[in-house]
Amino acid sequence: MELKKLLPGTKNILFRTFGVPLKPKWVWLELTERCNSRCSQCGIWKKEPVKDELTSAEMKKILSDPLFSEVEWILNAGGEPTLRNDLEDVIMAQHEALPSASIMLSTNGLLPERALNIAKLAVRHKIKIGIGTSIEGIGEKHDIIRGVKGNFVKTDRLLRELVELGKTYEGLSPSFGFTLTNDSLASIEEVKAYAKQLGVSYLIQWYNESSFYNNEGRDLAGKKMEMIEAMKKEPFSLINEKGLKRLKGQSIKFRCFAMSTFCMIHCNGDVSPCLGRWDVKAGNLRQKTASEIWNSPEAGKIRAGVKKCAGCLNSCGVMWSHESSLDPEINILPVKKLKNIFKKRMPESAAFLKKIRASIFNKTDGKKP
Repeated sequence: MELKKLLPGTKNILFRTFGVPLKPKWVWLELTERCNSRCSQCGIWKKEPVKDELTSAEMKKILSDPLFSEVEWILNAGGEPTLRNDLEDVIMAQHEALPSASIMLSTNGLLPERALNIAKLAVRHKIKIGIGTSIEGIGEKHDIIRGVKGNFVKTDRLLRELVELGKTYEGLSPSFGFTLTNDSLASIEEVKAYAKQLGVSYLIQWYNESSFYNNEGRDLAGKKMEMIEAMKKEPFSLINEKGLKRLKGQSIKFRCFAMSTFCMIHCNGDVSPCLGRWDVKAGNLRQKTASEIWNSPEAGKIRAGVKKCAGCLNSCGVMWSHESSLDPEINILPVKKLKNIFKKRMPESAAFLKKIRASIFNKTDGKKP
């Protein structure tokens, strides 16, 4: 294991344990609550959206606070970010405030021209950018789940044009997510084939029931046995293993770094730890600076509450937390555990396991130093 990973991870764990604030590396930024999708698995579009959204100038001022000096990723989400008429100004404001940070734009693909304009803006200004969308099925299957006729055609066009643009600029990374629900389960294989044919990365996202998504009390992941069998075919990943545990009724608690190395900024300036605790507010960035909020007693109480969280299946929260941590389950020479997982689930993965072992020991032959 590389020393540069070992030292920050140890520091992060110690600071989190004793309640010492860390600087965030990731920011989840809600650009708007407005949404033009009508997804069956999400009810954000049913909410009355905030009207007084943060301006691009306000975002630049917020992100210029010393608190955010170590931010590596800004994830722009919503709602639907492309509904903002000033989206190009927003992206430029973020880049000017944090020029070394990578920027991610999440979009439903219904306004492909606006997303493509952001990609072209990134090319012109040499901004490292990822543009991610969603594919829940091929053709009409996608449209039915997303609730808008013609959505697949527009999203398909967006992805194909992003792939072409990416051939001339390596700082552009197109991708899409696939939300695993009762309705989308039957499409998983054809969606994987579609991703391979396009040459883009995809992420299986687990259905989250939350007041943030306005979908509480709806069982859209009831086909548990079918989902377990489908996910056994997927490559090993942290989020997939936790998803399988949830389906089996097992604990998915992990060492979460919400409000420590990452946070959520609402479109009205409120600061929350994460999507799971979106309604827990540490303060408002129109009333106080980011540093004042981060170091406040309110933020300290939120961090204490995060430690008691039972876990979630939000892909960002899971991956950012494990990236921040030397988790004994994942990061401290987990050769035996990984070997058992692969033996049970992926007999053909011996070569992949050897690569993992080699990376752990930082040697190409996979032997202990």
